Amino acid sequence: MTIKDHFRKNIVLATPVIIGQLGHIMVSVADTVMVGKVGVIPLAGATFATAIYHVFMLFGLGVSYAITPLVAATQPADKKGRLVFLQNSILLNTLLALTMCLIALMLTPYLSFFRPGTVSDLGGHFLFKNYFNVIDSSDDFSDV
Repeated sequence: MTIKDHFRKNIVLATPVIIGQLGHIMVSVADTVMVGKVGVIPLAGATFATAIYHVFMLFGLGVSYAITPLVAATQPADKKGRLVFLQNSILLNTLLALTMCLIALMLTPYLSFFRPGTVSDLGGHFLFKNYFNVIDSSDDFSDV
């Protein structure tokens, strides 16, 4: 098999991952565009929070992507082994998401150490909204 064939197969395999990553980034771009209409200071806060959010998001994605090779390594006839991997990955990803949300909640009051002033206050509010937007989507960013 030539190098060209390896690259072709890797690109075919990586395309869904690339599309998923671009989707995550485009959500952040859309958030930035919407907050930019509110003003410069809220935009700075949103950018500050997005930078912190991406660190946690990429860590969570890396952990969740690590499950795929483990499932692929199980024998095709071992359906119980695949089920165990699926159950464990759902539990692991749920616990990891809850842990990262708690860390974000604990981190929010300390954002003023990085950038004191209004920007860190707005960034903390936006970081909170990023992590809990599914729970409470009735509030918007312009009330800050």
